[in-house]
Amino acid sequence: MSSKVLYLWSVVDRGFADTYDEAQAIFMRLRGG
Repeated sequence: MSSKVLYLWSVVDRGFADTYDEAQAIFMRLRGG
């Protein structure tokens, strides 16, 4: 794997993690938790 691919993957992975955390927080708020 080239370093460019690894860099892009790390950025995408971080983006997914942030989106997942936000979705989880919103879900907990909707449940009143």
